[in-house]
Amino acid sequence: MITLKKTFLATFVVMLAVCVASCNSQQRELKEMIDQANDELPARFDFGVATSIECKDNMVEIHYTTDDNLFPIAVLKDKGDLIKRAWKMSYIDQSANNDQVLNLILASGYGLKAVFDGEESHAHFEVTLSNEELKQAAKQKMPISEQLALQLEITNASLPQQIDDVTTLAGTTLEGEFMVYNYEIDDSKLSIDDMIAQKANYEENIKRALTQEINDAQSAAGMFFKLVMRAGRGVRYHYSGKTSGKVMDVELNNTALRQLVNEK
Repeated sequence: MITLKKTFLATFVVMLAVCVASCNSQQRELKEMIDQANDELPARFDFGVATSIECKDNMVEIHYTTDDNLFPIAVLKDKGDLIKRAWKMSYIDQSANNDQVLNLILASGYGLKAVFDGEESHAHFEVTLSNEELKQAAKQKMPISEQLALQLEITNASLPQQIDDVTTLAGTTLEGEFMVYNYEIDDSKLSIDDMIAQKANYEENIKRALTQEINDAQSAAGMFFKLVMRAGRGVRYHYSGKTSGKVMDVELNNTALRQLVNEK
């Protein structure tokens, strides 16, 4: 209920590094390295499962089987430019310690391709970044504030979403020092007054969920919340009664959000 599960961030950098490095080596070594990368698959991410990686037609291709509920291809494919911008951002702008891998891709002359296939719908969608597009993007990385705004644009593209029988995620916004989740509550089934009475429990549950996501290296949602931190913002969960109009807010400012990171 509190994560951006429709986003897809660059949680596959290690596998890309293995594959791309091999693309500049002899054919035998290339096959060995691709086989090694694929030995780590399938790997589950927030939006689906990475099933294979290959170097093909001057592209490093990552193939995914996606959860149709979390990554609705039929909806998102109509916003191809938005998804392409997100793919470029997730790899070039958000990936930590990624310069070496990116330099290998640029030097190899390869581009990047993500291939998505819906698990149940069998909908198909591809996003491609040519080598030249990667070179241009690497020259001027997107500012943190623009990265965050783009992430919210991606999320809002597939909203509203029914979370449970009383809760609908209506949209996400940037307001002052907070990134805000706006939830509509069917208060004929759950009153906002009752929620306010249990506000401490809501706060604790949110902190617990955020801590798990933020400290999970494989979580795309965790990477998103780290982006929120880097942008100097906190998070707010804004609950509004559909009938009454009453509201309850649960907030974690930037300092409180950073305190959830487990230092190692």
